[in-house]
Amino acid sequence: MLLPVRVIQNMSGFTSAYSTTYVAPIELLNNCILKWMRERQRHIEIVWFDG
Repeated sequence: MLLPVRVIQNMSGFTSAYSTTYVAPIELLNNCILKWMRERQRHIEIVWFDG
């Protein structure tokens, strides 16, 4: 199953004006969410792409 994954860039604690939607396998989606949860407190750009 493929699901859309929204990747948002955070800079200085503020969400930037753009977000990008990728299509990812459901089994990899959980990894993306976990990474985002780990990184969000540090306001790091989350870049995740399947393939």
